[in-house]
Formats: sequence, structure tokens, C-alpha cells
Amino acid sequence: MGSTLIGIEFDLDDQVSPWGDTISWEERLFAHRPVANCFTNLRWIEQITLLKENALLNELINHFDLSQESQWDEIEAQRDEIEAQRDLVQEQKELIEHTHHDITSSIDYAMRLQDAMLPGPALLEEHFSGTLGEQKDGMNMALVSINTGNFQCQYAGANSPLYRLRRGRLTSYAPDLMPISHYEEMSPFHTTEVQLEAGDQLYLFSDGYADQFGGEQRKKFKYKAFRQLITEYADLSMPRQQQVLSDTIREWQGKNEQTDDMVIVGIRI
Repeated sequence: MGSTLIGIEFDLDDQVSPWGDTISWEERLFAHRPVANCFTNLRWIEQITLLKENALLNELINHFDLSQESQWDEIEAQRDEIEAQRDLVQEQKELIEHTHHDITSSIDYAMRLQDAMLPGPALLEEHFSGTLGEQKDGMNMALVSINTGNFQCQYAGANSPLYRLRRGRLTSYAPDLMPISHYEEMSPFHTTEVQLEAGDQLYLFSDGYADQFGGEQRKKFKYKAFRQLITEYADLSMPRQQQVLSDTIREWQGKNEQTDDMVIVGIRI
């Protein structure tokens, strides 16, 4: 017996009849086949069912692929966000470590500066030991702190004044009339606020310059002559003023011995 292979294309979608009724693919199939040919119809039903199952399987596979791709994109997005947060935490950690290092270095520097400028407990005990009222000597000192941002100056003095020169006019800021020492009656030292301007000149000094003996009558140089001297040469540069002050006192001193230490600090704003 010969066999014949017949290719048939069949639309599985429902269709609408000319009268407006919906005709399913099963109704259209059996409408073109004799009822007696049941075996052939069953074969057709089986093949069409397989086609529908394959179509459904392909749809499920495509849906799974799309779902898997979407999940992978979401995982990658979460990974990128975690890495960004990790990098931010690392940057903040490095910033904190750098700030901590700067603060620690500043504190160490301030402590070294304090140790260099201020005497330790052992030195104070050596020079200022004894009971209250026994000390008859002390230390005269003037201190200033200048804010370079707003030119605000804070001054405190122990028997040592502060001079300020501004446009040829000298202003004297009085100190507390007591030395740094250990007396029975001690009061807190006061702080004076001084607003500075550009071009102002400040002078801090020990009493050795004004107390130096010299001249024809071997008298003290005195503070009045000292104030006149720095006022007269205020327009010179600070190094030139230093030279004038040094030459003047050496000439005044002559062959006399130096009475005391001479310290003058000049600051131009």
C-alpha cells in the first residue's frame, strides 16, 4: 500500500462566523471531517493538542527566561548599591582617621609648646617653695594672644605693660600690679581685650632696658625716653627698629655694667 503525506495548516484561534457566532477550532475541525473517520479525527486532535502544549511550553520557557533575566538585573543593581555604600564607608573611615591624626598632632604640639614655655612642677617647687608670705620676689611678664582672622588681641600683664603704636600715637595698657609669685594676698590676673588694625605695632618688654644706668650722670634710661624712642622710629622696619634700640642703649650704657636682662618684642600687624 502506498502512503500519502499531507501537510495541513490549521489556525488554532477561534473565529467568528458570518452570523456573528464564535466558532472554536474543534468545531471547525469536525465540520470538515466525516463522523465515521473517528480515528483520523483523534489523530488530528492529538497533534493539535501537542501543538498547543508545545506553544504553552515555549511561552513558559520565554517567561522563565525573562523572569530570570529580571532577577539577575535586580541582583546586579543590589550588588552595585552595596559596593557604592562600601566605598562611601571606606572614604568616611579614611577621613575620620585623617582628622584624628591632625587633632592628635595638634594636641601633641600644644603640649610640647606648653612644656617649653611654662615651668614644670619641680622648677616651681625649687624657686617658689616655702610658706605663704615668705616670697619677696617674683617674675614680671606680659602675654598677648592675637586672632589673625579678626585682629582681636588679648593681653594680660604682671607688672609689665603693653604698648600699642597706631599712626604715631602710643597707647599704654596697664598690667596687674603684682608679679607672678606666691604671696599671701593674690588676686586673679585680668585679661584686656584690644582691637587691632592693620599697621598697628605692639611692644612687650622687660624692665631691664628702662632701668639701665648710663649717661653723664649715671642715671636710669627710664620709660619716658623708651616711649619717645619707639615713637620716633615707628616708621622704620622692625629689624631697623631693633638696630636703633640696640645702638641707643649701648651708647647710653657706655662703660657701665648692664643692670638687668633686656628683652623687647616688637610686633607689626
